[in-house]
Amino acid sequence: MQDKDKTEEELIEELTRYKRLLEAVTDYIYTVRVENSHVVSTTHGPNCIRITGYSPEEYEENPLLWYQMIYEEDKNAVLEQASKVVSGKPAPFLEHRIIHKDGSIRWVRNTPVLRYDEHGQFIGYDGLISDITERKMIEEKLVELAERDPLTNIYNRRKFYNFLEDEIERAKRYKRPLSLIMFDIDYFKKVNDMYGHDVGDKVLIIIADIVAANIRRIDVFGRLGGEEFGILVSDTAIEGSKALAEKVKGKIESHNFDVAGKVTISIGVTEYKDDDTSDSFLKRVDDALYMAKDKGRNRVEVV
Repeated sequence: MQDKDKTEEELIEELTRYKRLLEAVTDYIYTVRVENSHVVSTTHGPNCIRITGYSPEEYEENPLLWYQMIYEEDKNAVLEQASKVVSGKPAPFLEHRIIHKDGSIRWVRNTPVLRYDEHGQFIGYDGLISDITERKMIEEKLVELAERDPLTNIYNRRKFYNFLEDEIERAKRYKRPLSLIMFDIDYFKKVNDMYGHDVGDKVLIIIADIVAANIRRIDVFGRLGGEEFGILVSDTAIEGSKALAEKVKGKIESHNFDVAGKVTISIGVTEYKDDDTSDSFLKRVDDALYMAKDKGRNRVEVV
C-alpha cells in the first residue's frame, strides 16, 4: 500500500511539474487536419490566449479568426505558406505580424511541421507560434541606429549615399527627374566657439527639425557630416528644387535660435543628368554650395 501511495505521489508531483512547465511556456501549438488538400479542422492550444488574446473557444466559434488577425500587408505571405503545407509540401518558418485582441500589433514566428499516418499519407500539420515582438523591436532599433544620425535622428551619411545610388538608378530607368540639394550652416564654427557645443548641437537639431517639417515624406534628408546636410528630391526638376531650397532657407533665417540668435544657411542645388555618376552628381552640387558661400552666404545657387 505504501509503495502504491508513493507512486501516486510521484505521479502527482510529475504532473504538477509538467503543468508549471506548460504555464511557463509562452509559445503555443495549433493542429490542422487535412483531407484531400482541404483543411477540415483546426485546433489551437490553450496558450494561444497569451499571444493573440483569444481563447481556443473563440477560434472554434470563428474559423476565420486567425486569418482576420493577420496584418494586412503580411496576408499574402501567410496564405502562400499555408497553401504549401495544406498540399503536403514542406514550408520554412514564417515571421509575420498579427493584430492582438487588444488592437496592438505583434510579431510571431509560425513554424509548420507536416504529419503523416502510419502509411505515410499526409494528414495535416502542427504549427508552433512564438511571440517574437520584443526581438523584432530590438532588431528595428539596431537598424535605426545603423542608419540614423544619433544627434538629429535623420539619415546618416552612409544611408544617404545608399539612397542616392538607388535614386540615380531609378532616374535612369524611368527617365524621371531627380534633384539634389546640399547646404551647410553659415559660420557654424563661431556658434560653437562663442556659445559652446551644447548650443551648437541644439542648432543642428532645430535645423534638422525645420527642414524635415518642410519637405515631402518621399524626400530623403540626411546629415552628411558636421554642419553639412543633403536632400534628395525625387521626381522634381530643378525649378521645383530651387523653390524648395528657397523655402527652407527662409524658414531657417526667420527662426529665433535663442542663445545663438540668427542662423543662416548656404545652399547648392543641381539636377541629375543622363551621364551622371553619383560622384559627378555630388561634385556638381558641392560646387553650387561653394558658389553660394563665395557670393556672400545665406543664398541659393543652382548649377
